[in-house]
Amino acid sequence: MGLEDSTTPYKSRNFKRGAAEVSCRNKLDPILSRDSTPRAVGRTGVYSMEGDIAPVPDIVRLCDQYDALLMVDEAHSLGVIGATGHGVQEHFHLPPDAIDLKMGTLSKALGSQGGFVAARAEIVSFLKHNSRGFVFSTATPAPTIAATLKGLEILQREPQRVTRLQHLAARFLSGVRDLGFQTTATETPIIPLLCGTEDKTLQMTAECRRLFVVPIFYPVVPMNSPRIRITLIATLTDEDTEQTLKILGEVGRDVGVLV
Repeated sequence: MGLEDSTTPYKSRNFKRGAAEVSCRNKLDPILSRDSTPRAVGRTGVYSMEGDIAPVPDIVRLCDQYDALLMVDEAHSLGVIGATGHGVQEHFHLPPDAIDLKMGTLSKALGSQGGFVAARAEIVSFLKHNSRGFVFSTATPAPTIAATLKGLEILQREPQRVTRLQHLAARFLSGVRDLGFQTTATETPIIPLLCGTEDKTLQMTAECRRLFVVPIFYPVVPMNSPRIRITLIATLTDEDTEQTLKILGEVGRDVGVLV
């Protein structure tokens, strides 16, 4: 499969996610089997507003079957999932060459700024010479690179941070569900709390003054599922999480999200 010139017209197709994406093959298969032109599939590893993880092994199999490139966005999975925080490939125990392109941000788990693309040498070379955003940009500042390298060093040296984060996420998710909150099929430290209406979502946000929670509305999420989005970090203590659950429970009852 060759890479087309960046000026070549292309067609994109989007498909809605089903419950656990069990219908992934039924939705992608007809698109990929339509013809033999060069094809690429782009997928998010961890969904930023839901917290669940894409069925990457199923997508890998389809891409292998139809000789399609696979790109996975690791923005919310790097440093978060996998035994040592190496993202979806480690999480699903995929071989090193399973994903053709990985892209992501340096501003979340790594505590820096900017982003990255990781791929085979020929793909990286193609992007360097054909991506308009890269061609007309300047070099990343040295302090940003230094911060990124230090973040990677810490991630490699201290995998217990990832273990701690995963433990906190499981414990916190169990706690909000025990309180009676509706949430999603999240498997990560992204914990959405569904609030029913936009008014209640704004009330929840306003009354959680001691917590940093973000209200999320349409069109970022479906119109019928406004929510507050909580993102946990590894440095939270057990006392922090218990206090957070207590505040959320009190506020949820006050505004009528919990009954």
